[in-house]
Amino acid sequence: MVIKLLILFVIVLTFFSCENKINNGEQLIKEIHNTYHGKWFKNIAFEQNTSFYKYDSIYKKQIWYEVYQFPGKLAIKFDSISSRDGYLFANDTMSIINEGRVISQERKIHDLVVLSMDIYSQDALKTINQLNELGYDLSKFYIDIWNGKEAYVVGAEKGDTISKQFWIEKERLIFLRAISHKNAQNVETVFDNYIRYNKSWIEQTVVFKIDGKIVMKEEYFNIRKPNITNINSFETNNFINLKW
Repeated sequence: MVIKLLILFVIVLTFFSCENKINNGEQLIKEIHNTYHGKWFKNIAFEQNTSFYKYDSIYKKQIWYEVYQFPGKLAIKFDSISSRDGYLFANDTMSIINEGRVISQERKIHDLVVLSMDIYSQDALKTINQLNELGYDLSKFYIDIWNGKEAYVVGAEKGDTISKQFWIEKERLIFLRAISHKNAQNVETVFDNYIRYNKSWIEQTVVFKIDGKIVMKEEYFNIRKPNITNINSFETNNFINLKW
């Protein structure tokens, strides 16, 4: 009887230890990394139907071609894989390219790339430093419900819908949404419709909202591993030739 009670005590203690081990954003980032390191995809390509909204109606549609390479590199081409127009994110820099020429360039850590892809493979300290730089308060932390499942919320206290924050599903440790407040507007991005991709996960839908209204929706298709030889050439002068 004593042995059975001891075993039960150990099981209960282990359960509560696991439940309570994540109490802030830094601990969560480390847990995400430990769970998926070596399992998450290091590169991926897909096309997406991109719909632009105004006054609750679609006013424009495009097909975007996208390719990601770890860490933090993302190329986007509009309308065609041979397009001379698009975006390039690499080396913490965002470049806007038109007709093959850079028309705008600025330092930018792409928080959606960090939270939906880089976070799973790169050193947790690097992710922590990036998110601190982006203005997320990793000490603010609570658990809420999103789409019927528990979610970790980092960057805000319960009831705060303005502070910069991100939501991570508790069960699978996948990125769900990000919220910020810019130019007196509430900005929200929601990642949804996840499917299994090898030992990791990939969203199929991304919705961008301003003050609760949809302004853009992305729907992925043809999700695959890139089949290109120059995937490391995420340079602006190579944008035209970059294909996958």
